[in-house]
Amino acid sequence: MSGGPASEAEPGDRRGPMGKALPLDGARILLTRPAEDSAGLADRLRAAGAEAAIVPLLRIAPPSDPAALDAARRDAGRARWIVFTSRHAARAFLAKLAPQDAPRTRIAAVGASTKGEVLRAGWPVALEAGGRGALALARELARSDDLRGALVVYPRSDLASEALWKTLEEAGATVISVEAYRTLPAEPSAEEVDRLARGGYDLILFASPSAVRRFVELAPRAGEILRGALPVSIGPTTTAALRGAGADAVVQAPAADDAGILESMTAAWQRRNQERGNAR
Repeated sequence: MSGGPASEAEPGDRRGPMGKALPLDGARILLTRPAEDSAGLADRLRAAGAEAAIVPLLRIAPPSDPAALDAARRDAGRARWIVFTSRHAARAFLAKLAPQDAPRTRIAAVGASTKGEVLRAGWPVALEAGGRGALALARELARSDDLRGALVVYPRSDLASEALWKTLEEAGATVISVEAYRTLPAEPSAEEVDRLARGGYDLILFASPSAVRRFVELAPRAGEILRGALPVSIGPTTTAALRGAGADAVVQAPAADDAGILESMTAAWQRRNQERGNAR
């Protein structure tokens, strides 16, 4: 079974206004997030002149205990905060929770895509921590509010670290941490696996350590491929996983949203081209 629809590398319009080269002209980029998370970024990369291929390494699945998720929704009405660090958690949790069910509860979110998911569900976002990750959100929330005695509901992935809720508990909050969805290995087609194994990419995006592990499982020359490309991560744990898998250099995006990733990829590509030019 495929891990979702894959996309062949497709070039964007190679020339911009006045015939100038586009910022990612010639860059071959591999995106490894689930297809629904990659499509918008792939379009932006192609518009900037890149060739972008999508091979999902992970897939999103329902939680292992739906009853626990329902119980957390019932607790939301007495919570001061609901905290989301991914759009998938926001979508899963708010699908069966309306704003009138928890009129005094505030929502904190990480990144533009998570915030957008909350807004689409009809909820306002009281605190946004950019795209700097779960721990940054926890610290910002602890700074902005006296959490002593407060109840915080944290719907999360089954692979989420303990950093967020431990930080909130240290600030005095009571945290209900509940699995909202699972992140499972995708099963790419033979063609997709071959595309991974061939390598030849200039930039490869990884959004989690589990994606790095899946890449290593599927690509026999993973270390060699990572050393030949510029891996792009969205946070320190993914960066560490990439280094452990053999990457010499890793580009860490300043934010996990598409804008931050695009900015990092563009800067890295232009810097590499400049270095190549200087070496001639």
